[in-house]
Amino acid sequence: LTIVREILSLLGGRLDLESVPDQHSTFTLHIPVRINTGSECAITKEKMITQAVPTSAERKAKVLVVEDNPVNMKLMLKVLEKAHYSTFSAFHGKEAMDILTEHKDISAILMDCQMPVMDGFEATTKIRSMPEFATLPIIAVTANVSDRDQQRCFDSGMNDFLKKPANRELIETVLRKWINKDHIG
Repeated sequence: LTIVREILSLLGGRLDLESVPDQHSTFTLHIPVRINTGSECAITKEKMITQAVPTSAERKAKVLVVEDNPVNMKLMLKVLEKAHYSTFSAFHGKEAMDILTEHKDISAILMDCQMPVMDGFEATTKIRSMPEFATLPIIAVTANVSDRDQQRCFDSGMNDFLKKPANRELIETVLRKWINKDHIG
């Protein structure tokens, strides 16, 4: 939003925000536009752009966050809750397996790769061996970003890859990409 505000300021415009907690946010961009009317006089108009409201599928989606760092966990859960996802959390892969056994309607998993007890690679491999989770979207969330690290994520069965620290927009974008009606409980 800071970048958008700076660009709008350069254009002589402004950004307004209207928010209703736990319901929606509306971002209004005011951009002065010169319209040629055929005379020397020009008229200034403003255009409005509104942020999309979460779909009903996104509001029903249940996301499991598997992360051993409490600060990272808290940040991801906060982002997901603000985006209207139901959340579950696990601090390692074994705990994630236990949660999946109890909650078979999980829509997607955000999976850290390096964790104690059971890392994200082993957990993903085990999850993929269970027929009911063969197509469950699993997104790697890791600071290890080399091509080799990414390939290891995909080889273990993960669907996508987010680099830490992942910002809100990236998290929401990747979840929208993978969550669909086939994965909503």
